[in-house]
Amino acid sequence: MLKQLRQTQKGAAFTETLIVLPIIGLLVGGALQLSFLWEAKSALNHTSLLVARAAAMNSLDQQAMRDAFVNGMLPYYHPDVANPSDWVAKKQSARVDLFGENGTEFINGRFRIVNPTLDAFSDWGLPCGDSCSEIPNDLMRYRDTAVGGASLVNIQDANLVRVQLAYGIEPIVPVVGEMIYRIVRMLYIPEPPDPDFPFIQDPSLDTLTAPTKEWLLPIVENGRIPMTAVATVRMQSPAQLNADNASLILSVPELRDAY
Repeated sequence: MLKQLRQTQKGAAFTETLIVLPIIGLLVGGALQLSFLWEAKSALNHTSLLVARAAAMNSLDQQAMRDAFVNGMLPYYHPDVANPSDWVAKKQSARVDLFGENGTEFINGRFRIVNPTLDAFSDWGLPCGDSCSEIPNDLMRYRDTAVGGASLVNIQDANLVRVQLAYGIEPIVPVVGEMIYRIVRMLYIPEPPDPDFPFIQDPSLDTLTAPTKEWLLPIVENGRIPMTAVATVRMQSPAQLNADNASLILSVPELRDAY
């Protein structure tokens, strides 16, 4: 009788193990994927400060901001890089993943300028050449503190550069990573209405506004999970608006959906 009882207990233990193991696997996989997300977020926070500093030092030059983005994310892509002779190849591989083969697109890395706005250039910008406008950044303590009618900021606040970055992290953990990506994807790309679903499905009841979705949608479509970071520094050179960076600068009405 005792032998039969032991065999019954062994069978129960085996059944319990079959039930518990998948749950443990999901918990471990979830913790691992979240650690990867945290690592990417930490790298992006650091990179946002580098990009903001590059913008402040180089009059909002787009190429300088792209270079700073690559340099900031390089330790995340290649944590083992130590030999300076390897930097060129490693930086190029990171640049391709972020900005494509020619380095001028927005693939898995994106950035835009939240401040100064296009309206700030309308209020405080001075001509600096053909199709160029710049906001003076000298003698700030002596300049008028009146608020601009279009930008709703004074010239001192217009000399703060704020950049917003986005990066798409690959869901590399099996099952769990795909589950997280699917949940994120549902926020950006709604599933088609199901005629068999008994409740009313209203596409207008979307948690994300259209401008936010449009900005991060390419990252989601690439199969990545988007993450964002913001950094603000004071301009160390005159902020310039030109044909090269005009598409990166937001207007005041767009600020509502910037975060």
